Amino acid sequence: MTNAFKILSRIAAAATGVVMLSGCAQINGLLHRGGDAAAEATPSPTPYYTVAQGVVLPPPDTDSKGRKKVTFLIGSDETNALTEAVDDYNTASADYFVEIKQVPGSEAVSYSQLTNSFLGGASDFDVADIDAGWTAEFASKGYIVPLDDYASAAGIDFGAFLPNALVPCLYNRELFSMPRTVSLSMMFFRNDIIGSVPTSWSEALETAVSRQGTAGTAEGLIFGTNDAYDVARMIQEMVSGFGGSIFDSNGEVRASGDGIFNALAQLSDIFTSDGVPNNLNYSDAYDAGTRFFSGESVMMLNAAQQWARGKLSAQSGNYAMGPVPRGGIGNPDILWCSSLAINANSNNKDGAWDFINFMVSSVNQQNLAQYGGFLSVLKDTLDKIVAVGNNAYFTSVSFRQAINAANAMPVSVHYNDVARSLEQRLYQFISGQLGINETIAGIQTDAREIYATPAPSPSASPGA
Repeated sequence: MTNAFKILSRIAAAATGVVMLSGCAQINGLLHRGGDAAAEATPSPTPYYTVAQGVVLPPPDTDSKGRKKVTFLIGSDETNALTEAVDDYNTASADYFVEIKQVPGSEAVSYSQLTNSFLGGASDFDVADIDAGWTAEFASKGYIVPLDDYASAAGIDFGAFLPNALVPCLYNRELFSMPRTVSLSMMFFRNDIIGSVPTSWSEALETAVSRQGTAGTAEGLIFGTNDAYDVARMIQEMVSGFGGSIFDSNGEVRASGDGIFNALAQLSDIFTSDGVPNNLNYSDAYDAGTRFFSGESVMMLNAAQQWARGKLSAQSGNYAMGPVPRGGIGNPDILWCSSLAINANSNNKDGAWDFINFMVSSVNQQNLAQYGGFLSVLKDTLDKIVAVGNNAYFTSVSFRQAINAANAMPVSVHYNDVARSLEQRLYQFISGQLGINETIAGIQTDAREIYATPAPSPSASPGA
């Protein structure tokens, strides 16, 4: 084991409560280098197929410069940040060029299509941008390759990374993905309506009810919960805030104790409040941001990167953000992570690593933070950038404190199935179909079934 990976092993062994559900994978920053960002057109990613004389042809494996192609599989890129990063790489690289292949839709759609591609042995992409919560599952099934040797040869300094950004990228203490960006939930609020962020959930709900309707708002407080991963993140943060955890240190579900009981009681108070939409299907994280920044909500619980979207909105200058309200003895802050992994079926693994190495480089991470509003995975990036415009939230004292104190996201080989279970059971609970104890029992029953199900073989075909 190299020194670099002895460091990784110590990080994994020392981290507490570090079994994380990922979910920040689809939030992108705004990467516009000069000019009016709102007015700039967003170019489409390079088409995966080229149409010539009505015939669909695959692109060449090399370009006119003799560089080998690397195909980068991503989900959404509404703000063009990943496309801009690819352009930077293609300008600098002498040996490889990157083309983007997009999988439109939600995280659930991305997961499904990725899984089917892996099971079918597809080699039509080399690097995938994934929710880091999928790393353990994909690694356990042989879908992605270990990166230890690549990182060691490249001289990666793991001490430069946020430790809790690395944790969900490990499986059995081996590195299987590299963190691309991290995220953190924050409470956004209209500072022209309320003076400061509520510090407790009781204060937040009182404010939501009393200030709803002020300055043309329709809601007091809005969440993004129309997605299994959004719901799973929310309930994990709430349980963590009450001193509990959905997962244990081995990645197994331990939905018991005062933490989850008190978290569910608090969620019941939230979603039965007159100041909060009572339907979990009301909006996803992106739509919640759209509603808040268009002036329809007094407060919003959402990912910190949403700040950049708001600076270009009608409410620019009328909002601020602060920590997630506290409800109990624990810390609700969890560092969610997106990461980059190499397809085990890739025919260009060396090129895939070269691109990943560029994406986590100090220069690129600084560039994405400075111009894109991304939260860097490197510890010193916030000290290097000039905090203006899209990234002004980096100067927030409360934000930096939350980042430094945040728990690592949970990691489990069954994360996707557990996320769906949490979503289903919370819907049943909020709608009144289940009580608190019944909800907890349902989560435990689901977990026993999930963990008893054998993992599919990497060589199996879809539906086999």
